[in-house]
Amino acid sequence: MNYSSCLSGLALSVLLCPVPVAAQPATPPTNVTPQNLRSLLIQALQHPQGEAHGVLSGPEAQAIQRQFAATGPLRIDVKTLKRFTQPGCARLEVSFAQDQVKLPDAPTPRNLGVSFSLNYCLDGRPPGVSAP
Repeated sequence: MNYSSCLSGLALSVLLCPVPVAAQPATPPTNVTPQNLRSLLIQALQHPQGEAHGVLSGPEAQAIQRQFAATGPLRIDVKTLKRFTQPGCARLEVSFAQDQVKLPDAPTPRNLGVSFSLNYCLDGRPPGVSAP
């Protein structure tokens, strides 16, 4: 798989460019089954400890499962790295993990994950960007 081509394009493409992760216990979900990533980002921004955990469901999860012929659930952990002075805004770390992912160049399925961070506000915009 050409990982450099995965990194060009829309931000969602980062979800389709997994990297192997060491076997480690996953953070248990908090009984959340979000339909999209945005709902977990908002939940982390509103949580007193700045965290949200869940198992993605719905069209986004199904698309990723089809892409990699994966059978495991798509677990997401969101953690606040830094709260900004602008209310409702923070730097968030987002981690995806999925078991039994079949990559084209791999003979057997693997447990994979990817993490990235972003600046995000409750209104869905990055800090300092006002509504049009």
